[in-house]
Amino acid sequence: MATPNPAAPPRFFLALFRWFCDPDIAEDVEGDLMEDFHRNLEKSGRRKARRMFIREVMQLVRPSLVKNPFRSIHFNIHYMKKSDWVWIGVIHMLLIIMIVSPFVPGPSNRLVIGLSALGQSAMFLGLLLAPMGALWLFLDFRGRSASTGKHRQVLASIAAGVVMIPALLSVVYAFLLVGIAAGTAASALLGLCGFYVWKNVRRLGEQSRPFGFVPVCLLTVPGLSLFAHMCVIGPVSSYSRGLAMDRSEELIGLVEQFKTEKGRYPLTLQELENGLSVKLPDSPVMGISELKYDADEQGFNVSFSQWQHMAVDEEIVIFSKANFTVQNALGFDYKLDKHRVKGAYASFDADRAHWRYYWCD
Repeated sequence: MATPNPAAPPRFFLALFRWFCDPDIAEDVEGDLMEDFHRNLEKSGRRKARRMFIREVMQLVRPSLVKNPFRSIHFNIHYMKKSDWVWIGVIHMLLIIMIVSPFVPGPSNRLVIGLSALGQSAMFLGLLLAPMGALWLFLDFRGRSASTGKHRQVLASIAAGVVMIPALLSVVYAFLLVGIAAGTAASALLGLCGFYVWKNVRRLGEQSRPFGFVPVCLLTVPGLSLFAHMCVIGPVSSYSRGLAMDRSEELIGLVEQFKTEKGRYPLTLQELENGLSVKLPDSPVMGISELKYDADEQGFNVSFSQWQHMAVDEEIVIFSKANFTVQNALGFDYKLDKHRVKGAYASFDADRAHWRYYWCD
């Protein structure tokens, strides 16, 4: 067993100094420390010299001497091109647009519901993508060896495969629920994106410049999707609900006008349109397909629905002049929103007279 050298300073504090000191000045500062230690050793003895060495090391812990732990990260970030930062911004902006598209004003379009669900699915894919992004960045920080390039290829291939799963489901959704034209366009777009990804994955093995935008997106996109899911969907769906309710009030006014002129409520929207010779208002929001109407002996109902989280939760909003409740909705007809809300797991007042909305899964 090696015996400690009585003429040597405390090993722990010497190692501590070498760990925290800026390497650009560490050699010179350590030389001064050792000179002071040996001078104190001859003058005051070993015990006092060691105490003074420890005190001097602790006094050196100040910003001007401590090394920057993020130096290597800054070095790698400098390899980012302007185009990389542009791509990061564009991808994040497109993600937000996809998620909120069903809740913005515009012509009704079922495709935006699938796009929103695809964007929100990124938070679940993040369970796989985020660790890949972290590993990718770790490998880039380590160096530029050939093995690192191969690892990039493997990680990029796996990440692309994971992303392709919801993308393919979106194409199927476009074919089944939107139409052949939308499905064909979605297939062509997916094919172009797939070719671009495949082409660039092949280049990763030869890429000498570390720290591209892809691993950054693998880390940040799931977090942004989770943030949008938890903090953005609620406010924007409230906004779109208000727009649709305002448009529905126009329809309700026409229904009341029909009753004033004809002495009864119209049985259908077609009868209302023909009876008043007017064009009926349509949905003002892209994710709301239509404004629905049904009448019975108790009065009439106007309703619409919008999809929220992951296109799994459906919000059904109903206006009822007769203060409709789920309990008095007799029978069941899936085409009528007043019957579909029987399966709602939550209901809320809409802060307007005779309006209420329900959440169904």
